[in-house]
Amino acid sequence: MDEELENNLDSNEEQTQENCDKARIEELENEIAELEEELDALTAEKENENAKLKDINGMYVRLQSDFDNYRKRTNEQLKKTKDEGVAEAITKILPVLDVINQALQMITDDKVAEGVRMIERQLLNAMTTLGVSEIPALGKDFNPDLHNAMLQVKAEKKEDEGKIMEVFQKGYQMGDRILRHSVVKVAL
Repeated sequence: MDEELENNLDSNEEQTQENCDKARIEELENEIAELEEELDALTAEKENENAKLKDINGMYVRLQSDFDNYRKRTNEQLKKTKDEGVAEAITKILPVLDVINQALQMITDDKVAEGVRMIERQLLNAMTTLGVSEIPALGKDFNPDLHNAMLQVKAEKKEDEGKIMEVFQKGYQMGDRILRHSVVKVAL
């Protein structure tokens, strides 16, 4: 009987151990299922946060691009406004330069003439620093984009045809912009 009791006890212990193992396995499976659900929720949250980060990064890139475009546009507008102001100011000064040129032709005193030439040089240097230059005319081919023909004369030589023979009023340009056309006499 002892042996039978011992066998029963061993069997009960095995049964109990088996039941404990099954309960532990079931408990571990439940924990695994909970952890898998938590992992799925965290993965979904991570993907959601990554999508938000991607959207924010896209907005940042667009904002940076918009700012760069704004800065370029503002700089272009500022340069254009400055050029407009310089052109307008130079256009107002050109008649003064014409009077100085006429005065130089009439002055007979060399010292006075040299003083007026100094004023003329200073004006021309100031205009050069602002990007203004004289339009080449005398002896050049007539170009209606640069020159305004006031008189036409018959060419004495074949090679003089279409050439500018005399400049009545100097023309000026600022870069590609014509501030004033040269007023000239052209040989035809």
